[in-house]
Amino acid sequence: MINKIINWFKSLFHKVPDEILELKEIIAKVEKEKQQLQDDLDMLLKRKRINKKVVANAKRKLTRTKNEIKKMVEVFDKEDIEDAVKFLRKFSK
Repeated sequence: MINKIINWFKSLFHKVPDEILELKEIIAKVEKEKQQLQDDLDMLLKRKRINKKVVANAKRKLTRTKNEIKKMVEVFDKEDIEDAVKFLRKFSK
């Protein structure tokens, strides 16, 4: 309870940098992409005849995306602007 009050009080005087806010939007976009990859992988696995190479590539891409999301969330929580800029460069298309 006291921590919530302290955090609320700090938030009154703490402005979140624009890079961090943009990173939050990118995290949401990549989460949607991750869900789409998961759906595609599930669809591939339901087929009777599957190509092992295609399935392996899909799993690898899904795993890589999940790891990138974890890293982005850590950067967002720490509010590390330098790492946030790196992710923004990587994912701004």
